[in-house]
Amino acid sequence: MVTRRARSRAALVEEIEDAARAELAEVGAAALSLRSVARRVGLAPSALYRYFDGRDGLLTALIVQAFECLAAAVEGADDPGAPPGERWLAMGRAMRTWAVAHPQDWALVFGSPVPGYAAPATTVPAG
Repeated sequence: MVTRRARSRAALVEEIEDAARAELAEVGAAALSLRSVARRVGLAPSALYRYFDGRDGLLTALIVQAFECLAAAVEGADDPGAPPGERWLAMGRAMRTWAVAHPQDWALVFGSPVPGYAAPATTVPAG
């Protein structure tokens, strides 16, 4: 059973991640600032450290979520009963559709590297 406190924490983490995605869309990953994200959700920048290990921790969470979301979109388009060529096209179209709908996430995982960020091993299984 999930406690009220755990639900509140999960909701705040989701709000922080949404604010970070909005910030990514405006300024890009290289300029992502915890101060700006905190301002968007009405928290002190130091409060974000209760939920993420700094900017790199937040970036890592966003990268893992982007990979998982993309994988779900591509897997959802796959029809194992279809001929291989049709499957390939359907999955490729699903990937493109997702990329167009989530440009900041696409740029985060497939764009230019973020200066000063080294992705931890936790991003590998999601990728």
